[in-house]
Amino acid sequence: MYKIYKEIQKRIQKIDFNKLWEGFSPCEFALYDDKTVYFETYEIPITDQFLGNTTIIYAGKQIAIWKIEENDMKDLDLLATSIVHEMYHSYQMQFGENRFFNDIKALSYPITYHNFNLKLFESKLLVQSLMEEDHQKKEMLFNKFILVRKNRFEIIGENSLYEKSIETIEGAAEYVALISLKKLNLETYKVKLKKAIDWITTVDEKFLDIRRSAYYTGALICLVVDDLHVNFKKKLEPNLKYNFDLITENYPLKSWEIEIDKNPEIQVMINNRTDKICKIVNDIKADKKVKIFNGDFTVQGYDPMNMMRFENYVYHKLFLGINEDGKTDFVMGEIVIETDGKDFSRFSTYYKVQ
Repeated sequence: MYKIYKEIQKRIQKIDFNKLWEGFSPCEFALYDDKTVYFETYEIPITDQFLGNTTIIYAGKQIAIWKIEENDMKDLDLLATSIVHEMYHSYQMQFGENRFFNDIKALSYPITYHNFNLKLFESKLLVQSLMEEDHQKKEMLFNKFILVRKNRFEIIGENSLYEKSIETIEGAAEYVALISLKKLNLETYKVKLKKAIDWITTVDEKFLDIRRSAYYTGALICLVVDDLHVNFKKKLEPNLKYNFDLITENYPLKSWEIEIDKNPEIQVMINNRTDKICKIVNDIKADKKVKIFNGDFTVQGYDPMNMMRFENYVYHKLFLGINEDGKTDFVMGEIVIETDGKDFSRFSTYYKVQ
């Protein structure tokens, strides 16, 4: 593991962090597996603090952590820049980042045809702007992207804050990882960029994952504004506006006649998604081995990438932190909670297959 650590260090040292984002600098990082955490010159037994790929405070310092899986060994350039992504989160935390949006509230995000049809159209405009080499055409396409997006955001109201928040927190981290990868390995960068483009422009189940989509739209927006020489990447501080708002607040917009394409396959995907989550919820509730818990519960911890809502039910795929009477227990495995359909952070019943 120390050999891998040194290889990652070598790659990270090639990156000019302040060029990626003003004030950004590398921080300490740790690699870990199921038993051991590895630092540059020492190791410790695994503790509960090391969970997922993220940033944590360890020994009084904000550090990046990454759990090494078998696939990570196949491409150390990709692994190194994934750690740069987590280092950016360390940078955010060190400088008072507070543009977060509650993922539980985002369970109310509108999975509707009109919203996602507009989103698909705007995503295609964003990609066209990114790929366009002529500066004037690039500006025109980005202008149209902004207009369509602002119209959509007016329609979905406060739900737009969720997209803007994820683009700001995760999209910016994805952007610095992409730029770092471009420096280390151009071919791998092209593959990862294509993955991002395909994710936001291909109508399949992934397209409806608004959280992950915002990782990529946030990163691609940053790439486009780099090309357009719009400098908004100032040193982080508390209470900044969302990145999209910082970019567009003084951006000179022109009016355009824009005809929106219709994509009926989006409704098919939405119906399929609804049917899927409905079946999961009903199967768990009907399972002969299910145990039903009743009480006054509050969500205390969750995996935002692995939860879905169906009506007043929320399905948590991997685990859920449940608080009752001031005590929190982390329940592992699939869980369905039953809420009032308004506040998805509180629930009176949950179903767990034993």
